[in-house]
Amino acid sequence: PSPMWQLHSDARPPRCVTPTVDSPVLLGRASHPDMRSCVSREHATLSPAPDGDGKLLLTSIGHAETGVRGSAGAPWVWLQRGESSTVSDGFEIALSRGKAPSRRSPLPEEPDAAVVLRLLRQPPPPAAEASTASG
Repeated sequence: PSPMWQLHSDARPPRCVTPTVDSPVLLGRASHPDMRSCVSREHATLSPAPDGDGKLLLTSIGHAETGVRGSAGAPWVWLQRGESSTVSDGFEIALSRGKAPSRRSPLPEEPDAAVVLRLLRQPPPPAAEASTASG
């Protein structure tokens, strides 16, 4: 069975997801209707990483860049449409860099907290205890 993950946000309740190869998880306004308008309806996908258990592949599919970083405080890496990055437990995903204050200003380096999701792997459910006969 595929591992279960939680997407945490300061702006909304946690969401449990179980990405599979056949059914990647869609991130964006389609799955989080209260997201800001700078977030694409279909912004990014999460699917199992081909190279290992316990990792996911984040792929940016929206018009705006998708940010990823290994932990809070680490620098953001911004993915363009079609680019992917391997993510795992504790990573943060930003569904938009935000809007520049004016056309001549650069895009902000730090995204608004309302568009940031923290990825947390859920522990597997406890297996049924196998009873062993000792004699």
